[in-house]
Amino acid sequence: MKEKKSINSREYLNKIMEDFLDKPTERLDRIPIGKASRISSLSVRSIRHYCDTGIIKPVFVDEETGYRYFDSEQLNLLFLIKEMRLLGFSLPEIKMALKSRDIPQMMEHFGRRIEDLDAEISELEEKKKKLGYLLANYSKASDSIDTEIPDGSGILITLKEIPCRYVAFINDSAKFVNGLIFQNAYDEIDRMIKTNKLSGREIHMAIFDSPFNELLKNADNFEEILASMPEKNLNNKIDYCIEIDKPDTIRPSVKTIEEGLYACMMYRGEYFGLYKKAYQTLLDWLDEKNFSILGRFVEIYHVTRPMASLGILPITEVQIRIKI
Repeated sequence: MKEKKSINSREYLNKIMEDFLDKPTERLDRIPIGKASRISSLSVRSIRHYCDTGIIKPVFVDEETGYRYFDSEQLNLLFLIKEMRLLGFSLPEIKMALKSRDIPQMMEHFGRRIEDLDAEISELEEKKKKLGYLLANYSKASDSIDTEIPDGSGILITLKEIPCRYVAFINDSAKFVNGLIFQNAYDEIDRMIKTNKLSGREIHMAIFDSPFNELLKNADNFEEILASMPEKNLNNKIDYCIEIDKPDTIRPSVKTIEEGLYACMMYRGEYFGLYKKAYQTLLDWLDEKNFSILGRFVEIYHVTRPMASLGILPITEVQIRIKI
């Protein structure tokens, strides 16, 4: 195969210009603005603006008609201006860069633009990450809406093999929880995650300290526990949590939720809606299956940001680690 002859940029530019010129013999040092526009793919209006702002100066201006003419050197500048505009340089920056025609200074301008682009890329990556979190949150809200809770009891019990979980949390006391409280708590945890350079997964939950755990210490059987159990969880201690990737070191603001097989009881609606009935159903189910309880009861209130802001009924879940 015959090797193609390589041509330098000037020869390539001259070839392009000859293709656009009506006559191959037409002067290349006096190119009308219209043809300069077609060659450079810049609009006539843009070229005039570059001339008026002093970024480029025509090689010749007809005093009678005001027509502007350019030569091949200036066409090179038009190509460079176009490229710099595509790379995000402002017109004042381009004017300053072209003023000296000094290579080290041009390199300095390009280097600064690379730094600006790195900052913009970091900002865009952060926005992309936050959009991913929002998408995950809305997906979880959608899953919550689609979770089928039996119409009869309003309670769903399942077995889940749950891996070890790490959560960043803040502890608070509240007699009630609502969307605004959740939003404020999650915002505070977000700031804490960022300050401590942790990797958040944007899986939100509120964990209540179940009164059932204290009752277990002093009761002989489930019936006795249920009889002494209040209609509502009067313990107002609550941990607002966001699940995170495993940290390098465990910090005071991070805790671990053990891995294992969990019996999970869920019901839709406000936390106290089916509180005592839910425990009764869960304990009957554990007794029927003859499962042994290994850990503490964990009460989880699933409320993501979109669920809180859109008024979607959350799901309350009680998790207990068991042995079959």
